[in-house]
Amino acid sequence: PDVRHRFRQPFVCRRKPHRRPRRFGQLHHQARRETLRLARSRCKI
Repeated sequence: PDVRHRFRQPFVCRRKPHRRPRRFGQLHHQARRETLRLARSRCKI
């Protein structure tokens, strides 16, 4: 069901709020996917 709003902030588990540099926009999608995988394994979502 609504998984999406949960993953808006993939780093909720044990991470400091991070600043996103402007370059980050291009890598956003790929990075998002990888961080989601990490977040899932880490937080057991």
